Amino acid sequence: MKKLRVLIADDDRAFAESLRLYLEGQDDIECVGCTSDGEEALACMYRQQPDALVLDVGIPCLDGVDILQEVQLLPEEERPSVYVMTAYGEQNILRKELLARGARACLEKPYSCRLLCERIRAGGRADAQQYKKRVERTVNQVMLAFEVPAKGLGYRYMARALKFALLDGKPG
Repeated sequence: MKKLRVLIADDDRAFAESLRLYLEGQDDIECVGCTSDGEEALACMYRQQPDALVLDVGIPCLDGVDILQEVQLLPEEERPSVYVMTAYGEQNILRKELLARGARACLEKPYSCRLLCERIRAGGRADAQQYKKRVERTVNQVMLAFEVPAKGLGYRYMARALKFALLDGKPG
């Protein structure tokens, strides 16, 4: 089985290192580079041709918006799926612009390495139906962990909200 190749571009060294270590522990994902500035990230992207790019929107030299513009210039079959990370909180205008420019997701730090890997698997040539089943199982586990009764008030609303979040805003 071919491993998904991931490039990390983030100037937050602690986050980048923890993600790199997490990726190294995955059987189906490999980290092909870890950069801390935009120019270096772009050069590494052209050289390594990753399946996915985890990109800090505020990275120095070239920011996330500039890098997304460069990614869009690549032929479609060569474009990595881009997962933009931000520490700026919920800024809908920025999020909408990043998604409009081709980002697969715009995620707020700190973000779970496990959930990020699930998103990468789903966007990186994984079977979408399998991913939806994993999301369904995850939602059920969360609901059980919080002891929300299946027939209780708000169960369907909460389950739908979790699925919506895990499926990048697409109704599941």
